Amino acid sequence: SSLENKESNLYKSVSNPKSALKQIVKGVVNRLRKSESRCLTELTNFLVQTSGSLKHLTLDDVMEGDKEELRDDLTNSYDVPKNEYPLGPAKGAKKKVVKKLTQRIKDFWQKLVAALGDSEELETVVSHCVEWLKELSKSGQEAFRYSSAANAYWIVDALVKVAVDTEEEMQKKTKQLESKKNKKTAVALSNDIGELEEAIGKLQELMNAAFNGVFVHRYRDTKPWIRVLSMESLGGWMANYSSFFVQNNFLRYMGWCLNDQVSTIRGTVLDSITELLGKGEDLVEIMQNFLLRFMKRFLEMVEDEDAGVVAKAVNLATVFVRYDLLNDDQGSTIPALLWDGDEEVSAAAAEFIHADTFDLEETDMKKDGQDEEDLKELVLLFGENFPQLNCDGIVASKAAAIDKMVAALQNDVPVLQNWKLLANSLLTSSSGKKKKKKRMHNEWNEEQLEILAYILLSAVRSACGEGFEFPSKKRDEDSNESNREAYTKILVKEIPSMLQTFEAEQAIILPLVQIPQYLDLDYFSSGKDKTFKAILATTKSVYLKHVDTQVHEEVMKSLAYLANDSHDLAEDAEHEITELATTLVRQLSELDLEGSEQVCRSEIR
Repeated sequence: SSLENKESNLYKSVSNPKSALKQIVKGVVNRLRKSESRCLTELTNFLVQTSGSLKHLTLDDVMEGDKEELRDDLTNSYDVPKNEYPLGPAKGAKKKVVKKLTQRIKDFWQKLVAALGDSEELETVVSHCVEWLKELSKSGQEAFRYSSAANAYWIVDALVKVAVDTEEEMQKKTKQLESKKNKKTAVALSNDIGELEEAIGKLQELMNAAFNGVFVHRYRDTKPWIRVLSMESLGGWMANYSSFFVQNNFLRYMGWCLNDQVSTIRGTVLDSITELLGKGEDLVEIMQNFLLRFMKRFLEMVEDEDAGVVAKAVNLATVFVRYDLLNDDQGSTIPALLWDGDEEVSAAAAEFIHADTFDLEETDMKKDGQDEEDLKELVLLFGENFPQLNCDGIVASKAAAIDKMVAALQNDVPVLQNWKLLANSLLTSSSGKKKKKKRMHNEWNEEQLEILAYILLSAVRSACGEGFEFPSKKRDEDSNESNREAYTKILVKEIPSMLQTFEAEQAIILPLVQIPQYLDLDYFSSGKDKTFKAILATTKSVYLKHVDTQVHEEVMKSLAYLANDSHDLAEDAEHEITELATTLVRQLSELDLEGSEQVCRSEIR
């Protein structure tokens, strides 16, 4: 065959954004009814030219020619530069052009298939186009493979829409039939339902033809963007027409592509499965065998080399948790990802932790002691994961790691704003007005008490907007101030006891002595002088009991903050600082250290 250059009028019209697609489709349908062979030739040339080729097939070529030979002729004569074909991958300004053209062609197929409905004409047009797309998709030229796959998938998209609408119509008539007692009406409805079932069957046959003819070859194409297009399309069909496409013979392609060398494809598959599972338990049950078959691979992907894929794998694991699809030992490596350097991964891990550990039924949330249980889980969560984080060199300090954990979970785990419980878990609980306060932390070891102290500090910092901040969990200033008022009212009464109890334990006192730096100073009016002085005295006492530089620095920061002249009792704080300075000077003088007074005063300043 000797092919000539001749631009397709149909392609020219469809690609022109000023042309009305409704009128274009109307013209195609009219020409189909006047001369089927000429219209099918027109559509074939449209398919060829979406690749960028200007070659024109004659009516004889299309209706009687050898498709394989014609494909080879088109391939050999293709002269568009690499990656510059109309629908191909693009960047910058060209990307917008490609996106608009893609949408125009998608809309063309949607309107054409809808206009033909479930008629024999639809079967004729789609079968003819799929046969040509099947052949063109085998071309050695990337442009033909991509454009053929794209057109085939967009035709399936359009068929899916018609099939879904037809099924909805059938369901309506089935309900009507169930309520009809009139035999004549019931017979008519039964006939209608039978015709609709037949129409759905034909639509599904057309979808299968496109799937088996094009998809099963192009999903493993050498070009990653053709593989991405294939998996995105399959995911869309499953989401939009799950009653047909969510079957093992389609799902298996998703599973096989979990090992694709291109991260975008692995991520696309994970997104599709996550979306499907989100549609409800019915689909989960249908997908049970598929999920069991590939569960090991799903969970392996939380350690993928690509951070985006890791985040998607964790999101999927979170869905598994919500449907109770994981065994106790599955997903055990995910919580540590909360401290991953990638923001998306960290946020996904926080959602997993919440679903796995803290997302309880409403009845359980109201259960007595639930906050205590949640606090234990937080301590265990950190205690189990921090040693490994240190080994991996992911975080620099325990304080920073707890800051991140608390910031990630504070909005979703109520105990992180239960200030009374947080303080009492460290310290005391009053069992009666006249009884002495008793220690409640006997069940905690010293390491866990240190974690508790940092959790309290981090909860305070996060609540007032000073701690680690997840972009997805930002608070407004009004919320920060409201939180500051809330925890100040409770903690001011507990701080002196906490500092006094733990003043000799350096690891625990370090976070506790920082808490005064985040109090609401407006709380300290003249009527609160006793509480304020108790905080000052115990804070000063910590300084005198320790030689650790970091503890000294945090004490001085707290005292300096409390001496801020924006509240009524600031002079008391200044007085305490002066007394501390005097005490230190006296102690150093007694040791007869040369120049000690100057050194001490310099430190206090």
